[in-house]
Amino acid sequence: SKLGIYCGALSGANIASEVAQEKYSETTIAFDPPPMDSKQPTPEGSRQGSPQTSQVDLIAPHKEPGSRSTRLRSLPADYPPLNHANIKKLLHRPYFHVRMVSDVAGVSLGGALKNIVALAAGFVEGLGWGDNAKAAVMRVGILEQVKFGKKFFADTVRAATFTEESCGVADMITS
Repeated sequence: SKLGIYCGALSGANIASEVAQEKYSETTIAFDPPPMDSKQPTPEGSRQGSPQTSQVDLIAPHKEPGSRSTRLRSLPADYPPLNHANIKKLLHRPYFHVRMVSDVAGVSLGGALKNIVALAAGFVEGLGWGDNAKAAVMRVGILEQVKFGKKFFADTVRAATFTEESCGVADMITS
């Protein structure tokens, strides 16, 4: 909103110091480009999946709590199409594996909610309850993340974002 552009999310098993050292890391990038920026959307059936058509109204001014009204702008016409394939080309490296999805809310939630589960797993470890209990807390934590996402973002969140993507289970294990 502050930038005046549509944004996505990035989360995953990618601790910054390890990425900087070019140790193998992976990430999930969520982006669901609005129609005005999707001149050539990702083809149907491609391996990366096709972005959904965003329902964000980029013409009407947006208002966030505590902020001024924002009018989002489209990308300049001479920019390449904003799609999953082009974003992946920009960021994917042999040591930094990128997977693209359209579930912006799910990736954002995975990156935030895993911290709660990581605290619980740390408590279990600190209490000396063992690895079995820690694994159980993490498994139930993933299920709770899915329930939270479905409750508050039912139209867009996919359970697979938490269970199959780096922003879910891999980020939780790393934390």
